Amino acid sequence: MKCSPALLFGIVSAFAAWSSARANDWKHENFKTTSGISIQIDYETQTHSDDAHGAKTVALPLWINITGGGISHASAIDATLITGEGTLAQKQTIALTWAEGDRFTGQPSAPADAYYVSEDGAQTFTKQVLQLNVDHVTQENAKPYYDGANNFDLNLGL
Repeated sequence: MKCSPALLFGIVSAFAAWSSARANDWKHENFKTTSGISIQIDYETQTHSDDAHGAKTVALPLWINITGGGISHASAIDATLITGEGTLAQKQTIALTWAEGDRFTGQPSAPADAYYVSEDGAQTFTKQVLQLNVDHVTQENAKPYYDGANNFDLNLGL
């Protein structure tokens, strides 16, 4: 079966548009530690029905990538992702694995809550914090916000 050039062009164009749209769905947050480590959080958001709140948006998939600051393939690196506050806080410790060069990567085993939308349309944002440990040393945020030097405040879902 022959495929006309016009049909082939249409198929290729549709795929290119879909691929571009998918790439644009990814969101990114970048941080730097005082020791020069770069942290990049890459994620997409998904919204699901939630009986308790109306709808819940989560960051899924979510990848944590770190580079620089003198880390090497022999470094032991983990990140703790904390969503929520007080007794409702959920903590996930993510062991980052060496990918190549000085890059480590990993993702949490469960989605990170971003925010809830109640049935009346009100949005309630979930606090999200990342903590990074390299060779059992907690890293400090080069630009700490309101939550202290050891925390990297995230805005997942925005």
